[in-house]
Amino acid sequence: MKKKRSIILISILIIVSAVIYFYKPEQNNSYQLGVIISIGNKDKSNILYYNDELQKTGQKKLKIGNIASQYDIPKTVNDKVYMIPKGVPYVNEREEVMELDHNIQKIKLYKIGRPGLFAFDEKDGDIYTTNWINGVSTLTKYNEETGEIQRYEESVGMFGYLHCAGNYVYVEKQVDQKEGTINYLMKINRKTLKKVKEIKVNHSEDESVFFYSDDKNLYFSSGNTDKILYKMDLKKDKISKLKLKEINPQQILPYKNKLFVTHCDLTSGMGKAISLLNPQTGESKVYKFKHNVIQCQTKEDYLYILSNDSIYKYKFDGEKMHLEASSKISFKGSWKDGYISSFFLR
Repeated sequence: MKKKRSIILISILIIVSAVIYFYKPEQNNSYQLGVIISIGNKDKSNILYYNDELQKTGQKKLKIGNIASQYDIPKTVNDKVYMIPKGVPYVNEREEVMELDHNIQKIKLYKIGRPGLFAFDEKDGDIYTTNWINGVSTLTKYNEETGEIQRYEESVGMFGYLHCAGNYVYVEKQVDQKEGTINYLMKINRKTLKKVKEIKVNHSEDESVFFYSDDKNLYFSSGNTDKILYKMDLKKDKISKLKLKEINPQQILPYKNKLFVTHCDLTSGMGKAISLLNPQTGESKVYKFKHNVIQCQTKEDYLYILSNDSIYKYKFDGEKMHLEASSKISFKGSWKDGYISSFFLR
């Protein structure tokens, strides 16, 4: 009897081992993109991982609230992705920039030491952030290796979004004057954090949210209804305007020698168009979708688009968009009161 039981037990162990081996779930690092779910009044978030076919492969739960948004989207640099965790307003507001290592799934928090971080960029091992509190705007530079902090502050105007290009960090600043709100672009030396000059952009209450730069030009949008994309010569610091066919220009994404420009009202989450713009000639073509384009990321000939409740993958052949995969983002249980804050590509 004992011998028979031993044989049965060994057989069960072999079967169980085989099942575990062949049906072993994919690990958290086997993913192409991550969708961030947050809960506004709780200090927790969840990153849902998807493979290149937009099949869910795993998740990573974090005890940090309100990570990233459609305004301050994550930035992937090599094998790491950076983002701003805001925490819970008035309860546990964060003062850090968060780093997630794709390979080992380790989280690192860089303590900036300023509450209400508004925007960030990362360049050559340095993190740059802006914030405004008690009438003072601050640009902070944080070195990831040494932890050294440098700051540049002004008491006039509000610092907004920023972008690193070459040896400079360009920071948007809004100043309220008698004639209305004036937008400036500050050119600040990245090494010394000293302001080189201030360039007037326009009279508008719309902020320049998204930036993109190549070797010659800096491009930025202002999410306005004037159908305009701004282009600045990085040598001459001269700003010109590129006319678009759709309102609410937002993200600017490179595609060969052209630019994809998304069109969406980020407040309402409404907008179903992407322009393909030739910045040299000013010519553009508009692609319309059946869903909203709240956020977009590109990788080679593919576009990954986040709508209100789904993620889409399109292949662009130079003329047409071909839908290759889509997935509705579902979350329930203790996450039913959550919201989709942003997403990132690996």
